[in-house]
Amino acid sequence: MIQPIDGPAKQYKLSVTTAAIVRVLKPSDAIEYEERKVVTLQPLDSSIRVYFADEGVVPSVATVAADGFFHFKKAKETYEAAATQIIYILAENSTTGVIAAERA
Repeated sequence: MIQPIDGPAKQYKLSVTTAAIVRVLKPSDAIEYEERKVVTLQPLDSSIRVYFADEGVVPSVATVAADGFFHFKKAKETYEAAATQIIYILAENSTTGVIAAERA
């Protein structure tokens, strides 16, 4: 049975480029939101790549570009991802802002 998402959330904006991967977490935090169950992403100006990494593994730009899920600009998508699941994003073709929310 699917449990409802009824807990607190953290929402923030990230700046993402084609030159460097960005870890999805609030910029002022050192780790992911510990109660997180899902992550919602909405890139504003460019499509992005979304990559789910193993704990302790930091992928290269090339890996995220080649193997990451394609996420269209302005599309709002929600991904199941507990706090132990590390997510990286990369802009597809220009710098973009990405609205992100970690929800419990």
